[in-house]
Amino acid sequence: MPGNNSDISTLRATINELKNMGVKQSFASVDSGYCSEENIKLLRTEKIDFLMRLPTGRSLYKTMIRQHAAKLESMNNSCHYCKRTLFIERHETQLYDQPGPCRISR
Repeated sequence: MPGNNSDISTLRATINELKNMGVKQSFASVDSGYCSEENIKLLRTEKIDFLMRLPTGRSLYKTMIRQHAAKLESMNNSCHYCKRTLFIERHETQLYDQPGPCRISR
């Protein structure tokens, strides 16, 4: 479901509901509306790997684009996904005082 900055509690409720049903979560694909310190720390605490699109207004997004976008579209960064070609590059970064990978893509 799409995220909304005013409703960051939905992720916690969803994780708890899945636990109650006996579903073990190991990975989450999370919309940018759920990008908050609380949600990222929750995913890390629950040991759930995640892929999250950063909102374009975040300073980390702007920094990554400024530093890496110019060289992103090279054959070394190409990846086929269905009938599309994506360009993906991995960089280590800090997100809420914890290191982790950050991938930029186009």
